[in-house]
Amino acid sequence: MVKTKDCTTWFYFSLSIFVSHLSGANFLFCADNEVHATHCVETYLQLGLEDKRSNMLLELAMQILKEPCFNVLRTQEQLGYIVFSGVRRAHGVQGLRFIVQSEKTRMKLNIKLISFLNCGFMNINSCLRGRTH
Repeated sequence: MVKTKDCTTWFYFSLSIFVSHLSGANFLFCADNEVHATHCVETYLQLGLEDKRSNMLLELAMQILKEPCFNVLRTQEQLGYIVFSGVRRAHGVQGLRFIVQSEKTRMKLNIKLISFLNCGFMNINSCLRGRTH
């Protein structure tokens, strides 16, 4: 007999993505999975409305962060099965999206991801100022 998945969980998760975010807002969605004992963290940094300049800067930032994200979180930290980074655009709004799935705890995944993002953005800022770390 094949186990089927309840769509309710996905529906509520999808709705939470479209909730308009206030500055500094955080949303946490937890669900138990009886089939797989893994955790997943998704961090979405909403950066505003789509326009040509913003699109270009967002794509440039993601091009700079994509390879180091995989290298640091997947290869060096050996955090998880899935390490993904990309640009997300929906309903005229865009942002950077990072996903890590692992058997490690949500807290550990979140701490490592935020640590990586802090270092990554510091490197981008120093490059824009003409300095290197």
